[in-house]
Amino acid sequence: LVSYASHINSYQDLNLIENSLLIISKKCKIIGITYSINSDVIDENKIKDIFLSLQKDIINLKVYGKIKNEGYDFRKHLYTIKKFQEEKLDKDYILMMNDSIIPISSITFNKDMFNLLSFMNEGYEFIGFLASNEIMKHYQSWFWCCDKSTINWILMQIENMVYSENKSEIVIKLEVGLSNNLIRNKRCIALYDFNIKQNLF
Repeated sequence: LVSYASHINSYQDLNLIENSLLIISKKCKIIGITYSINSDVIDENKIKDIFLSLQKDIINLKVYGKIKNEGYDFRKHLYTIKKFQEEKLDKDYILMMNDSIIPISSITFNKDMFNLLSFMNEGYEFIGFLASNEIMKHYQSWFWCCDKSTINWILMQIENMVYSENKSEIVIKLEVGLSNNLIRNKRCIALYDFNIKQNLF
């Protein structure tokens, strides 16, 4: 299962998202998307129509709808995964991904998914795509794969979070702090860990 979070600022963003979803959806059973939009430049009804059309091409795509951009990706993942749970879809692992993941090609993406599956089969509880040592050791939140118990713990932390307009505060508390806690207490690994002090992106 993939929980896909997106904030759509432009129709160009949407084109990238469509192309990414076409590749990602081929490597998962279900991909659920919750999104927010920049209403100053995006027509909400047009976005709905585009997603309805996309669901005809991607039969395993579930569009759970638009929410406010409060809590950024974390709130969107909370919304999607709760929908998974309501529909009894949640299984052993859920991949939390956002629209920063833009597969260059299906070949490179498939290779990463093969490595991810290998780590899942080895019993890792928390798997990141890219490790960072900025502030403290953490996995960048645009790609987290977690087993069921880890997902439930993450959802509880997101629900207990008092949201503010300060994005850096949310990143420090949830991406960095929460991820670091999991790294210290769970069996974890990153697909890419270059042991550098700053984020690559």
